Amino acid sequence: LKERLAEFDDSSTCISDAFADKMEAFKHEYNKYVVGQQHAKTLLDKKMKTSAFQHFVKACEADPQCRRQSLSSFLMMPVQQIARYGLMLKGILDTTPEDHPDRAGLTNILTAFNNIMMHVDQQTLVHSRAEELLNAFNEIDDSN
Repeated sequence: LKERLAEFDDSSTCISDAFADKMEAFKHEYNKYVVGQQHAKTLLDKKMKTSAFQHFVKACEADPQCRRQSLSSFLMMPVQQIARYGLMLKGILDTTPEDHPDRAGLTNILTAFNNIMMHVDQQTLVHSRAEELLNAFNEIDDSN
């Protein structure tokens, strides 16, 4: 991509293939992160019920490096960043002329990106429902 930027020409430079080569890996890693992020959020909520952990988290969040961000917000940052990538791709496509050689490629990349987002959203919902079911079973088991 850096090489292409060095020789950038509005009418002929194509970038969609640079994204296309990474889409499957992106789908895998993003899905893995989102599922892990859900586990981390559940664990964080559970651990925040203990005062020692609350004090530890408050001390960490008070550190200037955290820029007044909560631990929960740090867990959400990558998920929010992914949504920004979609908006960036849409912006690139919207400003790409209809006759540009990369128009079709960018359209395909945006479609693939949106499909990945939908897939991960579906997987997140399935995982969330499975976790709710497991929690319900655990509550029933604990009450017996």
